[in-house]
Amino acid sequence: PDTHRRLLERFMDATHRGDRESIMALLHADARLVSDGGGKVTAVVRPLEGAARIADLYWTVARRTAGATQVRLGHVNGEPAMLRFHEGRLHSISTISVDEDGRITQVLSVLNPDKLRGVQT
Repeated sequence: PDTHRRLLERFMDATHRGDRESIMALLHADARLVSDGGGKVTAVVRPLEGAARIADLYWTVARRTAGATQVRLGHVNGEPAMLRFHEGRLHSISTISVDEDGRITQVLSVLNPDKLRGVQT
C-alpha cells in the first residue's frame, strides 16, 4: 500500500506538471487508460493504449489547464486516488493498478459528473 501510494503521488505530480518523460518512466510500456465521461463531459472514448499515448494526453491536458487545475491525494473505495479539481470543482478521480515491478499498468478515470456528486473531498 505505501509503495502504491508513493507511485500515485509521483504520477499525480508528473501529470499535473505535464512532464511527459516522468509520466512515461512511471508507466509500463503497455499501460492502458480507461475513462468514463458518461457522455456528459469530454473523456477518452476508447481505452488509450501505451505509455507514450497516455503521457501525450496528460501533457496536453496540463498545457490546456495550467493554473486552473489542482490535484490532491484522496481515497476512493478504500484505495488511494488522484482527485483533480478544475477551477475549484472536482473534475475527475483516477486510480492506478501497479505491477510487481512498480510500474503503472492501468489508469482508471471517472469524469462523469453524476458519478462524482457523492464523493466527499
